Amino acid sequence: MILIRLNTVLQQYNLFVGQPRTLDLIRRYPGITQRELAARMHISPAALSASLKRLVKNDWVSKTVTEQDLRSHRLYLTEAGEQVNLACIHDIEQMHENMLSGLAEADRQQMKIYLNQICSNLARENGTSYPFNEST
Repeated sequence: MILIRLNTVLQQYNLFVGQPRTLDLIRRYPGITQRELAARMHISPAALSASLKRLVKNDWVSKTVTEQDLRSHRLYLTEAGEQVNLACIHDIEQMHENMLSGLAEADRQQMKIYLNQICSNLARENGTSYPFNEST
């Protein structure tokens, strides 16, 4: 049910699951390389490539060749990318608020603790770390 609702929100912007996070990381780290972005997202550069092609095609992300390595590109949000990123974040936050409506703040906090523990357990099982913070 959640995935259906998320896809409905993302379809408004012609985005797929994972792309809002890609846009937001590029916004937070202008000039990030594809390799650095893939590492932050815990995916391979090849897996990121198709998604980036779509974002570039939609004129939401621009690529510039790095001076040090002509095979490497720095990524930036375009003005249109900034706008779609902010609108999408707003809609996703609204979706989260709607999902949690009716829950007391204490219950929300307890749910957050449980979900963090579940993610931590899964990460440990996969040999990675959690939380996936922006310093990794």
